Parts: sequence; structure tokens; C-alpha cells
Amino acid sequence: DLLISPKFSSQLGAVVTPCFCRGPDRYFCQHRRILLSQIKSTDVVLDVGSGDGVYLPYLRNAGKIISMEPNTVFHSKIREHAQSIGIPHDKLVVSGHTLEEYHEKNPAQQFDWIVLGNVMCEVKDPSAVLECLDKMLRDPLSTPTRGIASVNQGGGKLFFSEHIGSPKGSLLRCVQNLINPVWKFGLGRCNVNRDTAALIEARPNWKSFHVEATFANIQWAIGLAMKQGGTAKNDT
Repeated sequence: DLLISPKFSSQLGAVVTPCFCRGPDRYFCQHRRILLSQIKSTDVVLDVGSGDGVYLPYLRNAGKIISMEPNTVFHSKIREHAQSIGIPHDKLVVSGHTLEEYHEKNPAQQFDWIVLGNVMCEVKDPSAVLECLDKMLRDPLSTPTRGIASVNQGGGKLFFSEHIGSPKGSLLRCVQNLINPVWKFGLGRCNVNRDTAALIEARPNWKSFHVEATFANIQWAIGLAMKQGGTAKNDT
């Protein structure tokens, strides 16, 4: 009963998650800093699965930050971390909703940036989550041109830093497939063999790129995806 208790699971996650995230953050900090340096002071950012706020230092330039973390044990840690690095309290909103719950309550809200850090490995249906994220990313802006069409300026950006499965057919991938049921049980639904980067690249209206690197014998994908739109007719 202890292992399946929601309270115990939340408390365990509050201990394990920061330990798991700090190493990759130190290792990939330059990649994250460069990609997220594009955030502007007018941007509204959604940080999905914030944990204890490990991404907050990269988001300080934003006009508003929504830290989404269903594990409420982390909420005080997020606020403390934000205060310690000089993020004003009125610039930060901490939400205990899941992604789907938040979108259901705020169906019209869209974001200039969405940050995914070690999130996709835990969700039940990655494709459904990406579909929800697509709705939450800001639609592309269009600039009218004379008599022809609108010029697409690009939409909201998705930053992702996710551990992924090793190449299919490799020995390490076979090991990952073998241990995944136990791994998932012991680490809060985390799947070690997810092909997250491939799922993101397969989105028909996203333009994306990523780099891959190895940390602690685990493959990681770090990159950006931008929401694209079709060419709209200009009636003038």
C-alpha cells in the first residue's frame, strides 16, 4: 500500500526528480541557455512539469511564466527558487493542473513558448499530449502583402530536452525494452525507451530540429519546434 499511495508517490517524486534532473542540467546547460535565450520580455512561457523549477533560470527574460506542476509538494520549492534568482512574484504563476486540465479550463490561451523537460517519458499517450501542445502554442502571425497572400511569421516555439530510447536494433535498446517495465514502476511512470524526438519531428505543422547527446549512457534529444501555418488568402 505504501508504494501505491499517492501521497508517498508525490513525496518520493519530490526527492528523486531533482536528483535526476540536476546532472543533465549541468551537462546540457549551454545547449539550454542558447536555445532559450531567444525568449523575449513580451513572451508568455509555459513550463510543463516544472519539478522544483530547474528551468526557471533560463526563463527569467519572459514577461510571464506559468509553472505547471501537478505534484503540489514542489510548489513552495518553485516559488522559493524563483525568489532566489530574482523573478518577481507577479511574473510567476504556479499551477497544479495537468496539461489537459489546464487546456480544458483555458481553451483560448496560447503560449509564445512551451518548455518540455523530461516530461514525454512519463505521459500515457505522447501523441495526444503533442496534439494538446499544438493547440496551446501560439498560432502563426500573418503579415498581409499586396494582392497575393499573407506572409507566415511563424508561431509559438516548443523547447524540448528529453531522454530518448537508443537506436532501434542496438544492444542498449534491447536492454531498455527489457528493463522498461521495472524502470517505469520504480521511477514514476518514466519510460526509458520512448522515441520522443521522432514523434515531434513527425508533426505535420511543426518545423523542428534537435541534437542528440549521451549522458550517463542515456540518449538525449534537445531542440526546438516552431508551429507553422498554411498560406492564408488575402481578400484585399
